Amino acid sequence: MDGSVVDNPDAEGFAGAEVADFVQAGEPAEFSPFAALGRLMRGRWLVLVVLAGLFGAGFGALGFTSGKKIYESQAILRISAREPGILFANGDDSKLKLFQSFVKAETTYVASHPVMRRAVEIIKEVPSPYSEELTARRLAESVSIRRKEALIVLKSASVDAEFAARKVNAVVDAYLALHEEGKEKLASFRESELATREVDLLQRLNAVKAQTLEVGGEFGMASLVKTHIEKVSQIEGLVARRAEVAATLAALESQTGSGSADMADQEIMRATLLDRALADLNFDKAKREAELSTLLRRYADGTSQVREKREEIAIIDRAMADRRQQIQVLGQTGALTEGGEASREESIAEIQALLKKVSDQLQTARDDARELNRKRIELTFLEEERDELRRMLDETRRALDVIRVESRNSMPGLVEAMSRGVVSENPAENTAKMLGAGGGLGGMVLAVVLVIGYGLRRGRFRFSDDLWRHVWQMPLLAVFPAKTGKGGDDDAVFRLRNAVLLFPSRSTRPSRRARIIAVSGLERAESRALSRALADSFATARLNTLFIDANLATGTTSDTAGWREVLTGETVFPMAGDPGKAAVLEAGRDALVGDASVSVRAVRSALETYAEDYAVIVVDAGSFGKGLSAELIASAADLVVGVVTPGDRLARLNDAVSRVAALPRHGAGFVVQKASRKDPGLMR
Repeated sequence: MDGSVVDNPDAEGFAGAEVADFVQAGEPAEFSPFAALGRLMRGRWLVLVVLAGLFGAGFGALGFTSGKKIYESQAILRISAREPGILFANGDDSKLKLFQSFVKAETTYVASHPVMRRAVEIIKEVPSPYSEELTARRLAESVSIRRKEALIVLKSASVDAEFAARKVNAVVDAYLALHEEGKEKLASFRESELATREVDLLQRLNAVKAQTLEVGGEFGMASLVKTHIEKVSQIEGLVARRAEVAATLAALESQTGSGSADMADQEIMRATLLDRALADLNFDKAKREAELSTLLRRYADGTSQVREKREEIAIIDRAMADRRQQIQVLGQTGALTEGGEASREESIAEIQALLKKVSDQLQTARDDARELNRKRIELTFLEEERDELRRMLDETRRALDVIRVESRNSMPGLVEAMSRGVVSENPAENTAKMLGAGGGLGGMVLAVVLVIGYGLRRGRFRFSDDLWRHVWQMPLLAVFPAKTGKGGDDDAVFRLRNAVLLFPSRSTRPSRRARIIAVSGLERAESRALSRALADSFATARLNTLFIDANLATGTTSDTAGWREVLTGETVFPMAGDPGKAAVLEAGRDALVGDASVSVRAVRSALETYAEDYAVIVVDAGSFGKGLSAELIASAADLVVGVVTPGDRLARLNDAVSRVAALPRHGAGFVVQKASRKDPGLMR
């Protein structure tokens, strides 16, 4: 065949550069959200500005027209301390805490439902379109209530200045009215309760008095104490007397003739002891009388000290009388013992009768003492209960006096309206500006969201840097503009040719063999025009170049034998090109050879047919997305030039790249066609 590479020095240089073992080393680029956003918005800024202007202006105008003027009215309630020193450090923190608790409680009461309900009733007394659907809950939400020291500040807002003032004044009036009503109800309730308690206590006190009179009878507490003491002393004397009589009786009953002398001695000894006891009591009485005379000089005759001393002297007198009676009995007994047997028996009978009499007197005295002690204990309890009831009655009457006379001082503070709401002339807030600004900002944000959402949802290839995730395995070889000036296409093709010549090899390529370059569209880009122009550019560089039309997916045939016949094993000679043009091998005329009937062996054998005769073979392999033989041609080629164009779907490009990059011997590269003038890959 014509055009051996041996006769072409450039072909030898090209071949020598190609046999160098260049290993492409690269790593995937890291994802940058800012770079991705910049690529997404490239070329869409004008659309974004226009949409932002339209939406911002529209929403801003809508917000401005829907805005309202808000008027505010304010009222202040003052809680005055009852004691001026409460609000200052006076050493009694409990009073200050009580006042603070009172202020907090009143603030809570102002915002309560009863106050708001009464305020709604006051507001609706004057017909107004703003009060038709007003409820206690809505009024509470529209009125701001806050506490500041001893002040309660109420604020209300409305689109009508008069209605704002009416709301806050209605809340103040309702609060003051309910406060007064509650205070009156509380005072009347407490007064009625205390009056009922007073009547009850009086009844209980009268009952205690009646019971005291019934228990004590004609005796008072002092008389009962005195009588009980006398009764106890009487019991002691009777016990001693009964013991003596019982001893005498026992002695008489056991007396014999020989024992009369002993009995007389015992009676004499007992009489002697009683006489001595009588002498001691007489001395003790004289001592008490001396003390009584001393007390009479210091105290009056009716004082308790004098009465007690007189009672002690009376007790000693009774004891002395008992001793004298006992001595008399002993004397009578001794006289009886001196008689005969008959007189002794009579004495025993008399002494037995006396013993019975003394025992009966002792039992009667004990019963009387027990009854006196019971009355004394019961009267003591009744006196304590009477004193307690009296104390409670006094406290109840004092509380009644406080309620009836000093009811205003029952609270630590006074409530008064310091200032009422007035009708404001100027609005406190104009929502038109705020809503207008918010609408404008919202419209701009909506425009940004729409543009970004459209870009993300569309998923189309737009600029050469959209291939950032693949260029580490398929470098970007050239970018062809959509519109170029004079000579622009030729320059782009020449740059592509140089990039292909300088493309590093993965392995050593045998010398004196043609370099096979397959040009294929990765999604919907057309590859025939680019592959033909690339082949002609190699020919322009004085390299013996062959162009093969191997795109069988279109079904287009030629008038002469070509690629289809070569695949079936026929020998076909390419048509020689004009000077500076590459030789051409057409698609062929055998329509039976289609895209689906091609095998890898046939493709490689067909390309080997011309590998010795040319320096460069440029093959138009068609589209990876449409043709079946494109992958077979790529596997037999040294380099694949993948053609992409704006508008290609990124999902299909990603899938095609994952298949194309590993097929050729030396790798693959990208070529971007119809790039916009803002594409960063264009030469500026």
